[in-house]
Formats: sequence, C-alpha cells, structure tokens
Amino acid sequence: MFRKTPLPARVWTWLAALAASAAACRSTQARTPTWVSDDSTLDQRVRAGEPSGVKHARFWSKTLQRDVGAVIVTPPSYDSDTDRRYPVVYVFPGIGGDEWTYLRDVGLESTAMKALWTEPTKAPLVVFGNPGDSGGHQHAAFVLSEELVGFVDQNYRTRTDANGRSLEGFSLGGATALTLLLHRPDVFGRAVAISSACYLLPECDALRAGIVAHAKRQPNAKVLLAIGERDVAKNRAINDELAPLLGVEVQVVPNADHDWAAQIATRMRSDGREFGSQISEFHLAGFALAPTPPR
Repeated sequence: MFRKTPLPARVWTWLAALAASAAACRSTQARTPTWVSDDSTLDQRVRAGEPSGVKHARFWSKTLQRDVGAVIVTPPSYDSDTDRRYPVVYVFPGIGGDEWTYLRDVGLESTAMKALWTEPTKAPLVVFGNPGDSGGHQHAAFVLSEELVGFVDQNYRTRTDANGRSLEGFSLGGATALTLLLHRPDVFGRAVAISSACYLLPECDALRAGIVAHAKRQPNAKVLLAIGERDVAKNRAINDELAPLLGVEVQVVPNADHDWAAQIATRMRSDGREFGSQISEFHLAGFALAPTPPR
C-alpha cells in the first residue's frame, strides 16, 4: 500500500493562488466592465473629510459615454504650497479591482505612501484609477492615458511633462501600467509593474503582444518589475519574458504570494527595508529628472 504524503505548505499556497486567479477570470468574463464604484464605507469617510486630502472624483468619458471614477489623494503640502505644480503617480488595481482597492487592501498609512511624502518639496499627488475591471479591453488605454490624465491636469496643479507622471499597477493592473508607458512615453515617464500578469482574459493575447512589440522598440524604458517569490508560475514566466526586452531585472519579493498589500509590506533581503520604500524611491527618482517638453 502507498502512504499518503501531505503536500508542502508552499504547494497549497500555489494551488490557492491558482484557484483564485481562475475564479477571478470566470467572474470578470461574466460581467460588463464597471468604471466607477461607490464603496459605501470608504465613500462616507471621504465625504466626511476622513482622511484629509482624499477625494472621490468622477469625470465624464466621451469615449465610453459614462462616468469614470478615481480616488485622488493630495500630499499634506498641497493646500499651503499653492505656487508649486505637483507630479502624479497613477495607480491601477488587478483584475476585478476599482478605484478603492488600494485604500481597502494597502491603506494610506503604508510605508510606500509615507515614503512618497517624506520630503514635502518632492511629494506627488496619487491618483487611484478605475481601469474598468481589467484595463485589458478596447477603450482602457485611451480613457486612462488621455481622459483621466486630462481631468487630473485640469482640476489640480500638476506637472504636465512625462517625467512628472509615473505609473504603478498590480497583477493585470501591472500590465495596464506597462501598456500605457510603452504606448505613450510622451505622457508617462516611469512604471512599476508588481506581479504583472496578463493571461486571464480573452483580450490578454493582444495586450501582451502589444507590450512585447513596444518593449522591443524601447529597450531603455524606465520600468520596475517585481514578482512574489511564491507567485503563480505563469506570472513568473511572463515577467521573465518581459524583463530582457525592457532591459531590466525582475525584483523578487521574498516569501510573497500574489498579494498586493503583502508584497508592498515585505522586507527585502538586500537592505531590510519594506519593498514599498523601493517603489516610492523609484517614482521620486523619475520626478527629480529634468522636465520633458509637454505633449
């Protein structure tokens, strides 16, 4: 007789992540993209002014003929330093996420957010965008690179050069960030793609092909790729494929699964600091570069 051997914990973790990815895929394929979300609990707090500097905004998309949502966070110096134009970090969630996902999963008290605002003279606005459930469909790139950016520039004192705009995304949001950077280097200067993944949706083949094609034409794109050490094998393969095309290495977040908040809070083996600090420094380094001519 054969004795049953318990599966190692890491195998169970991998299976759970794979099951979650499959469930997310089925869920997303079954519904129409939702471009704005009224999260009742967070929305009520924001309307009451808690936390300060946070606004849930809506803008009318001519492309979609409907409202699109965004959560916009201004740094502490924004209301007092009225002569300054601020850089912007645009952040996108993974599949099925919305403009509230970062606040729910990571929070504004994370090391990553605090690191962005350590020096008031360099602190950016942070815009949490809603990519319509995935960001992998037909109209997403134009809505996010043109209409969302245009709305933010019109209503806030922002820098309008590419070095004044940075992108960040998790999972499919990472693929969205890469797509926007590689297709519109005149609009965005840098991109952080955390556990970038694009294989769950029918649109993903075309999206991946576009990323690869543009990466080959722009090998010096300013990109930070990261992957959890225990992430889904398919995600690791995609990142390993993209890294040499982009001229970068994949940052491996130790002992991390496919989990946005956990990866940001993980301490890196290289220096013992949370990975979120490294992300923030990457954004700030881009903002410190000389302004590029406005588009």
